[in-house]
Amino acid sequence: MGLRRRTWFLIRLAIYVAVIAVLFLARGAPDWRAIGRLVTGKAAVESVLTIAGLDLAPELIAPLVEHYRRDYPKLTVTLNPGGTNRALEDLLNRRADVAFLYRPPTVAEQALFKTIDGDTAVVVPVAIGAVALLTAAGGESAALDTAAVRRLLGTGRAAGCERLYVPDPNDGLWEAAHERLGAAPLDDAAAAAAGVVFLADAAAVANAVVADPRACGLVSSFSLRLAADSPYVARPVRGGLAGAPAHPTYANLVTGSYPLYHWLYAACRGRGGIEGAKFVTHLASARGQRQVRRTGAVPAQQVAREIVVTREPPGD
Repeated sequence: MGLRRRTWFLIRLAIYVAVIAVLFLARGAPDWRAIGRLVTGKAAVESVLTIAGLDLAPELIAPLVEHYRRDYPKLTVTLNPGGTNRALEDLLNRRADVAFLYRPPTVAEQALFKTIDGDTAVVVPVAIGAVALLTAAGGESAALDTAAVRRLLGTGRAAGCERLYVPDPNDGLWEAAHERLGAAPLDDAAAAAAGVVFLADAAAVANAVVADPRACGLVSSFSLRLAADSPYVARPVRGGLAGAPAHPTYANLVTGSYPLYHWLYAACRGRGGIEGAKFVTHLASARGQRQVRRTGAVPAQQVAREIVVTREPPGD
């Protein structure tokens, strides 16, 4: 190699090293294990996907995972139990590649992801579920408007409800319901003083409502099936004082007639493994959304669009 060519080679090499060093400092250390798997050709053989938050929507998440495994039969999938907070902890601590959530990460939680990975978490909506107000079958069944529901969450009382049973706030529904109603959730002490009782999960809430006919329960349709022959029923809710009462059915969620709903999200680390990003991308795709619909859940992309008919030109 001539002296001139060698000089240019060394210059280019120095530039490449400098660029890699800058990226290393700005974005953090790369995932050397993932790179090693790709280089050695083991990525397709030993691929592992760990998913957290199964308890939030077991009848939706399990079929979605089964559909995905048919596409990637060599993929090993592990499902971790828990709610929103535990799923976020698993994702932050690299115990999971994907986390299902009832609420998106807060600003503080995204800051933690950025501190750890150099990037925020990637979050996509997957499906829409109802925030249902349970009462014992045969009990008070009058419709509530959203203002009454807001009072119920703040005081534990409303028409026909002297107490309010709610799943463990760590599952995220308590915060998601308040976010939908534009209210700040009570802390533990204020909730206890208001007659709000936190229980282990949605099943415990349903059992408590059946045993206490003068109470109401807050559950997600993702975690508790609202069957017609159940000893509990979901009270109808009006979107406003003049709104028609609506039950939390598939059609009413799609059209927006039922006003109390929340999202099921899927999140992965911005600089996490490839398997987590692939699964989250799949869930947000048209094919993934069709699989959501086949489970009986409302896909996040299937929402009613308002149509406005006017003779006025756009912009006037």
